[in-house]
Amino acid sequence: MEKAARATTAAPTFFKRISIPGVGGIEETFIDAGIRCNNPAEQVREEAKRLFGENRTASVLVSIGTGHPGTIGLSKPDVFQRLLPSELISTLKNIAMDCESVADQLASRYGEREESVYFRFNVTHGVGQISLEEWEKISEIVTHTRAYLQDPRISAYVDSVVQRLCDPSSYDTGISLALLCGQIPHRMLGSEQMSFEFDTRSTSYEPYESAVMFGRDDEKSTLVTTLCKGHAHVIILGGSGMGKTTLALSALCDVEVIKKHPSRHFISCEGIYSVEALLTELANALCIWKRRNLYDEVLTLLCQPSNPIILCLDNFEMIWEAEANVSPSPIEQFLSRISKIPMLSIILTLRGLQSPLNVPWSNNRCVLAVKLLDIDSSQHLFENISGVGTIDIYTEKLLREVDGVPLAIKLLASIVQEGLETTVTLWRAWEKERTSIVKHGSDRPSDLELSIQLSLDCPQMRQDRNATDTLAIFSLLPDGLSKGLLDEFQSHLPDDFSLRQSLATLQRVSLAYRNRTTNPERIQLLSPIRHFVLENLPKREALVEGLIGFYTQFLNAKWDCTDGTLHKTVPQELLNVHSVLHDAIKAEQQDTALIRASICFTRWSLYIGNPVEDISRQTTDSKAQLPGDIRADCVSCLAEVFLKRAKLDEAEDSLNRAVELHRQAQDVLGEAADLQMLADVFLRCDKLDEAEDSPVELHRQTHSVIGEANDLQQLGYGFLRRDMLDEAEDSLNRAVELHRQTHSVLGEATDLQMLGYVFLRRSKLDEAEDSLNRAVELHRQAHSVLGEAYDLQMLADVFLRREQLEG
Repeated sequence: MEKAARATTAAPTFFKRISIPGVGGIEETFIDAGIRCNNPAEQVREEAKRLFGENRTASVLVSIGTGHPGTIGLSKPDVFQRLLPSELISTLKNIAMDCESVADQLASRYGEREESVYFRFNVTHGVGQISLEEWEKISEIVTHTRAYLQDPRISAYVDSVVQRLCDPSSYDTGISLALLCGQIPHRMLGSEQMSFEFDTRSTSYEPYESAVMFGRDDEKSTLVTTLCKGHAHVIILGGSGMGKTTLALSALCDVEVIKKHPSRHFISCEGIYSVEALLTELANALCIWKRRNLYDEVLTLLCQPSNPIILCLDNFEMIWEAEANVSPSPIEQFLSRISKIPMLSIILTLRGLQSPLNVPWSNNRCVLAVKLLDIDSSQHLFENISGVGTIDIYTEKLLREVDGVPLAIKLLASIVQEGLETTVTLWRAWEKERTSIVKHGSDRPSDLELSIQLSLDCPQMRQDRNATDTLAIFSLLPDGLSKGLLDEFQSHLPDDFSLRQSLATLQRVSLAYRNRTTNPERIQLLSPIRHFVLENLPKREALVEGLIGFYTQFLNAKWDCTDGTLHKTVPQELLNVHSVLHDAIKAEQQDTALIRASICFTRWSLYIGNPVEDISRQTTDSKAQLPGDIRADCVSCLAEVFLKRAKLDEAEDSLNRAVELHRQAQDVLGEAADLQMLADVFLRCDKLDEAEDSPVELHRQTHSVIGEANDLQQLGYGFLRRDMLDEAEDSLNRAVELHRQTHSVLGEATDLQMLGYVFLRRSKLDEAEDSLNRAVELHRQAHSVLGEAYDLQMLADVFLRREQLEG
């Protein structure tokens, strides 16, 4: 921060320029940006687009000037000025005008008004003529600024900016960063936009160079060269903590790679054990919101010929090993499919030395086995992190002992940097631990484990009695925990347990870190540390029970998948929820609340397009004594997963069982929902006679108007499939009325669209036009772009037929 501040204030003739070491230790010299871009609005927009992606929405762009310059002229030249070439004087004059010319361009593009996205604040009188060296005139600046802010128009602008920053969701004037930069996005949001922002946490993000890297210049050069050729397949192999991720990120952020591939996506496979879970992460990264057939949607976007993409799958061994015993392996099949896409380059990082087999890699393939750092690179890395000025004899001993493992060096250096140990005391701690490590035998643990153990035994960990238990419980969470949920989790832990204090300790000794790529931030463990702790540290029973209780209550309170506000918290936790529920149910900890949470989890997985069946299978197959309606709901939920995954035979069997269980429990509404899904199964199997057995009467008994409306819509579709147009029209008209009663805009829009198709089939063109126009309006209200597109397509058909008749 200090160096950045010095660089941006290094105005020539006032402050010296500053040299800052860059990549590879090469120094770059910086001066005040006013020499090139006094108004950096263009650079800010481009940087935001690079960091956050072109589809991220911006609600407000604020530009603050240093005072309007007024009319610019040149006074009578003095001796010094007469020595300057006229071209230089002209250039300096243009620089002075740079601020307002950029501001004028932005104002003309976006407008300067309360409903605009752009706001420019610049004192119009008195300030622009005060020079940089006239610090004694600061009182004049204050006076002119106050007068400027008292202008009613400016005051209204300030209020508007404050309101947008405090509550951005209340304004719909935001635009994508691509449009803000004057470009058309590579892809707009998918065919069906939701009425809420799907702010999914994810293990996926646009890559940024997150760590200092030493001793990898040759590997990076090879990697960059391979990527720039296009259709590259890169596999980075190595042990835990060897810097595979750092190398991949560094290459992804290389200037030449960015030029060739502006669309780059980094996805951590930590905690991902199936193709379905990976597809969800890919959909999040690629901004795919239409998720009816996630596999095809992802492939379609990856195959776009005008959109060269680099996809980096970090810790790929997690998913590869999880499906290794399945033949054919789904992940192998998926990888084989995407490896053939010409515009897609793939980077895989894997722990170990064996790369995936049976995949048709391209000719532009590169396999890099990341090696240990040499002693010089190890010393540079240690110096950079620890802040020590010289490498003493104890540091040399430590670095020789860790054999150049980057993460081990980082952890040791962090202990010194925090002032927790000197290099002398750290070496002595190493000597004590070495004996116990060697006792594991000739196939001894890696030096990384020794480094982790040293961090666990450092003074700060010993002083915080809860830190080790906190580390152990966090190892159960593949995605760590959102900072926004820490207090809620704390309420489920013993009163004398201080979660925040222990997490602060873990971060100070580099056993945990803050993931700033998410909003809100998450507290996470590095993957090698999490696995080491998971295997080696015991978990306190009270803390495990607290974790299960926290996520059980969390999910049962947030069961409504259609509530847009919940999508800012729930999807980010589903990977953790899956891990916690899986272990709890496997351990036969099955109370009613836990089973209800399992049902909620499965319904959420269905809603976000990643149907997960193992939790429902566990609860359905459980021998635990459960209330009849809950067991029936479990079976029904599993059937819905089967239906979404097109396992129609399994869906039919499960639904028949669910109907019987709901009937035994006298749960009429549950039975009706099962029968409605059964009708859907029959329609998809072309069993049209069976599909007519609708649960309309059951929904009437339970006074479920929306249920009855959906039944009638489904019946209308069945009649259409059988060319029974009179019955279809009657059923859909009744559905329209019921959906209108329940204010189901999307339901009514679908009814009217299907009615328009009925009228079109019967050549009732006026009725078809009226029905489809109403459908267009409703689909527009519901933000259903795909629905509106189908309406307009059929309207075009109406106009064509009318023209043919009139002709």
